Amino acid sequence: MVDIPISVSLPEDSIIWAWTPNGRFTVKSTYKVAQKVLKEGLCWDEEGGNSENSRIKAIWKIVACKNILPTKLRLKAHGIGEDDRCDMCGLGESSGHTLWSYKIAEAVWSGIKLKLPCFQDPPRDFINIVWEIKESKLASRKPPAPDEPSWSPPKLGWYKVNTDEAIFEDIRCYRVGVVIRNERGELMGAMSKTIEEGVMLAWDLGLKDIIIESDAQLVINSLGKQFEGIMEGLRRFNAWEVTHTRMSGNNATHILARQAKFLNEFNIWVEDTPPKIVDQIQIDISQCDFNSS
Repeated sequence: MVDIPISVSLPEDSIIWAWTPNGRFTVKSTYKVAQKVLKEGLCWDEEGGNSENSRIKAIWKIVACKNILPTKLRLKAHGIGEDDRCDMCGLGESSGHTLWSYKIAEAVWSGIKLKLPCFQDPPRDFINIVWEIKESKLASRKPPAPDEPSWSPPKLGWYKVNTDEAIFEDIRCYRVGVVIRNERGELMGAMSKTIEEGVMLAWDLGLKDIIIESDAQLVINSLGKQFEGIMEGLRRFNAWEVTHTRMSGNNATHILARQAKFLNEFNIWVEDTPPKIVDQIQIDISQCDFNSS
């Protein structure tokens, strides 16, 4: 709760139901949620490969990704024991050490076909290694298929403000990536904080006509209903629009939002591309049809 970003304009709080497009509670949506929960519960009792895969994924999410593996480092942090060193090698026994950098773990990882990152100084927590692997896969993946939309430039004289959010349950925080580009795909500014701050950045850069684009349908549908702080900022612009895109058209902000987890403070880039998204920006430009914008 403490890490939820608060609007700088301090509007009245609103209650939002997460399982409807407009954020309003309905009995029908509650019934659908209940049916989904019951169905997922039954999957654990079914036989077959899918059920086994679900169990394995659940174990990884609970033990590794939520960082609750009872390593010596974690136990010491909770006042249990005084020695946080690995019994086998003498190094600090963290989840990253146990599941990644220890020699037996290294031997296991070397036997799989995934292209894995190399770390001079491996992260302490295994969840951080998981994010590095996911981001390296995003950066190196092939351009979208013809039927999968890529980033599209805004109208002449307009600027597109792409946003994406990331929720990190393991550290109980929320991060947003914002990338602002012109009709030629050139980066005007970027930040890793909140959508409202992204709108303010566009205004501070002197941009008067903007398009806010996100692959979060709930955010798009709720804009103007629940997000009063953002609406107050938008009213200052000459013109503004809100559009929805698929994730393939929002990859740059997707990467930036997840990078924000590893930043102690929010970062702002003005006419300078964040290193993590340089390759994705180039891919987006190469996929654009600037003649049609």
